[in-house]
Amino acid sequence: MNELVEFIRARIEEDEMVAVAATRGPWTWTAPRGYPQQVSNSRAVLIAETYTNPAFPAYDIEHIVRHDPNRVFREVAAKRKLLDDLFPDIQGMDGMIEGEWGHHNPAADRLLEVLALPYADHDDYREEWRP
Repeated sequence: MNELVEFIRARIEEDEMVAVAATRGPWTWTAPRGYPQQVSNSRAVLIAETYTNPAFPAYDIEHIVRHDPNRVFREVAAKRKLLDDLFPDIQGMDGMIEGEWGHHNPAADRLLEVLALPYADHDDYREEWRP
């Protein structure tokens, strides 16, 4: 499972690096009438446009705004807390259960598999990690 932990930590680092490089939020969206539509924050304005359809779908813009860098930083912090604080406790409980009752409780393995699942499209993801 150490390889799975390292895989998750590497993906969390990548998420954080992309968020650090992005323009800081909070991002907001005010749907103007017509074309183009704008997603903005205090330092930048992103003109969202497509050449095939001049009305960029509002749900795409809402999705972009909901996943601004500030949200990514909170998700990165939460995942690190799970790996650093909760995972060792669960892993310890698994060992106690296995030692005391003679069977394996895979809670720690399951936690890692679930944390890795959002990255299932990554080239380094292994199918055996899928919950």
